[in-house]
Amino acid sequence: MINEALTCLAPGRWIGVDELERFMCSESYTFQMTNYEWKLYFGDPHYGLLDYNDTWPLLQLRYLFIYLFQYCATLGVVDICHKHPNNARPEFRSCWGADDEPFLSQCDGLMQIRLNNLGAYVLGLSKDYNPGRH
Repeated sequence: MINEALTCLAPGRWIGVDELERFMCSESYTFQMTNYEWKLYFGDPHYGLLDYNDTWPLLQLRYLFIYLFQYCATLGVVDICHKHPNNARPEFRSCWGADDEPFLSQCDGLMQIRLNNLGAYVLGLSKDYNPGRH
């Protein structure tokens, strides 16, 4: 689903990851991470269960960030704009057991992405790959 959503991006144009997330949700580019939210927790399995929370920002959104940051950017398919993750996305702190954590992952600092020429070529949006063209 993420790759399909990436094919909708204009190559060479920066997009905020929050905007990408809204686009994905509005156009039904959504996905499930688990069928067992009740088995996932922060801190203590008796108190910090995720099944009492909306899991999209805790699981799917974080997976999207990890996919973009650690896979797509590492492979050179997208360019990224990243800042230190401390307090970048504090919404998870409403979950019991996570209130003292500064971030969930390094990928919390992902702010923007840009589908580059290689990404456009890999996703079939461009017939040619020219590394010097922006």
